[in-house]
Amino acid sequence: MHRGEDIDLHGGPLREADLFCRESGTTIRFMTAVSSLIEGRSTLTGGQSLVRRPIGGLVDALRQLEARCRCHNGFPPVTVEG
Repeated sequence: MHRGEDIDLHGGPLREADLFCRESGTTIRFMTAVSSLIEGRSTLTGGQSLVRRPIGGLVDALRQLEARCRCHNGFPPVTVEG
C-alpha cells in the first residue's frame, strides 16, 4: 500500500512486476539488483531522461553473477528474472 512517500511491503510470491523509477538512477540500479534476488519477472523503466542513461554495466555485472537480466542496447528498460 502506498501512503505518500512510504511503501509497505508484504510477503508473498511475485510473479511479474513493472517498476516505474521516474528519473531516479539510484532507484533503478538498486531495484535491478534487488529484483535479481526475487522469484519472478520484473521490468524496470523510467521517465524520458532515465531511459537515455546507460545501465548496461550493471546488467553485465549481474549476468557475471548468473542473474538473468537484459536491457535494450545498454539502456532501460531492464527485465530481470529472479
